[in-house]
Amino acid sequence: MSEIFHNRFNLCGVCEIERAYLARESNPLNLNLLNVPQNNQEARNDFSRLENKIDRLQEQVTQLIELQKEDQKRIKSLENELEIERKHSKDVDSWYRKILDNMISNEKERNN
Repeated sequence: MSEIFHNRFNLCGVCEIERAYLARESNPLNLNLLNVPQNNQEARNDFSRLENKIDRLQEQVTQLIELQKEDQKRIKSLENELEIERKHSKDVDSWYRKILDNMISNEKERNN
């Protein structure tokens, strides 16, 4: 499944390294499969691209953590609202029961 996913989308740096390693293991004589940089500039460019990917991923993780914190705050707020509504509902229910009890007792007194 992950192989299909990775083939359809851009590989991350870790997957590129893993692919190179697996390619090297399956065919040790074919060094072209490793995508080894031909010079220092290519290596610096590759490293820079990987650093940029890492920075973007770290930024996404930070954003997701912030969203999770906001979601947790919202959940806590909703739980508090629910508790208040439950308490209010119990109070209203108790109040209606008292009214009904009074009405029933008044009706009984009238009938007696």
